[in-house]
Amino acid sequence: MNEKCTTCLSSLPLAYSYTPLQQIDTVYDNETALSKGTVFPELYKPKGVYGKEFLTYATDLGCMTNE
Repeated sequence: MNEKCTTCLSSLPLAYSYTPLQQIDTVYDNETALSKGTVFPELYKPKGVYGKEFLTYATDLGCMTNE
């Protein structure tokens, strides 16, 4: 990793939270809620979605490649 990447990546937050306003219309059953990590369908975000902003940022800077 080059110096430019080390500097810019160290300024990124460790985590972020996204909690949209919602109306509780439906909830998952117990088994589904445990497998998805939330009881609210509106809050479910698959694992592949998290971190895409970081990957795009790091790739644009040349820190990572899309291989």
